Amino acid sequence: MKMTPTEAQLCQENAAQRGIIEELKAQVTKLLLDLDQLRQDNVVLRLKVDAMARRLFGKSSEKLDPTQLQMVFDALDKSPGDDATKKPEASGSSEEPSEAEVALAATAPGVKAKRKKRSFEQLVDGLRVVETIVDPQEVQADPEAWVCIGAEVTKLIGYEPGKFHAEHIIRRKFVSKEDRHLPPITAPLLTLQERCIATPELLAHTLCNRFELHLPFYRIEAMYARQGLPIPRQTLCGWAGMAHDATSLIMKAIKREVFADGYVQIDEPSGAR
Repeated sequence: MKMTPTEAQLCQENAAQRGIIEELKAQVTKLLLDLDQLRQDNVVLRLKVDAMARRLFGKSSEKLDPTQLQMVFDALDKSPGDDATKKPEASGSSEEPSEAEVALAATAPGVKAKRKKRSFEQLVDGLRVVETIVDPQEVQADPEAWVCIGAEVTKLIGYEPGKFHAEHIIRRKFVSKEDRHLPPITAPLLTLQERCIATPELLAHTLCNRFELHLPFYRIEAMYARQGLPIPRQTLCGWAGMAHDATSLIMKAIKREVFADGYVQIDEPSGAR
């Protein structure tokens, strides 16, 4: 079937338009790939600037290891075409993290690394064990009238000047020989909190380091870890709050005594406003 000149011209125009559309699709695909690469480079550059700023101006505890920075430099040295060949299509809705982003994920601001929680046995592994036997006053007054049927063991972490130890408070249970139908008796547990694993000596030592020597908790954590007790700083902070609650009445009494006269003198530190 012969086409008229008008139909032939329309077919030629349609073929030309289809070629233009295919060319535009290829350009759009290339632009999406370039945009995806620029986004990844932007993330890497931001991490690099942040890492360099923390390395130059951050605290010693925030400074990065040189190997971590080298991973960022290696990611920047890669040519844009390396990753483009691995991706057949660009996706605007999903972005995979780059190698540098994964490498510095743990050190990026606002990201907290998950710490593996240690059990009590792991904390006190290798420490000397000190056992303290506590009997009720009734048993101490007449030991022959009572029979020991067991014990309750409370495990704590104690402190002596220069060293730690694991302390076991053994509260033995007793029943009366004459009145065996009565429930057993046990000496009371004299601690600030039932689930606190610190002895009063360790609490006092920790609070003196924090508030008398003005050591931050992360330094106390490192100091304890060097001595064989890896207590996290979150636990140390919880001990301070617990001690505050336990001594609130004493602090209120001291405050009333200090402000009783209405005139208080203080020794301000140098440079205070």
